[in-house]
Amino acid sequence: MSDFTYTLKGSEKIDGKDCWKLESKCINAGVEDANGYSRKVAWIEKSTYLTWKIEFYDHADKLLKIETFGDYRKQPDGKYFAFRLSMQNVQSSRKSEIVINRYQAGSALKESAFSATTLGQ
Repeated sequence: MSDFTYTLKGSEKIDGKDCWKLESKCINAGVEDANGYSRKVAWIEKSTYLTWKIEFYDHADKLLKIETFGDYRKQPDGKYFAFRLSMQNVQSSRKSEIVINRYQAGSALKESAFSATTLGQ
């Protein structure tokens, strides 16, 4: 059983790209608490299935954050990777942006290299 229900909310253009507007809602308060939001709305390009924007709504169903993706580049394996991501908290006016200069698939790093102990936290 899925923790979300999905509803197609129509189509919209994002920067000239024809996208589906897809809403996913948490099925109950427990799922909301675990995820930190009640629902999200994603804009997914129809021709490529790439996600360009996601809106996250808080437990009171007020817009909380907007995540945007950009600078998708096709990788040697044929998949696309977003080299630019941004997350804006519309309630606190804080914004974070990630710009990736270099990407390497299949890194030899083990997952344990990213533990809190290894990273010094």
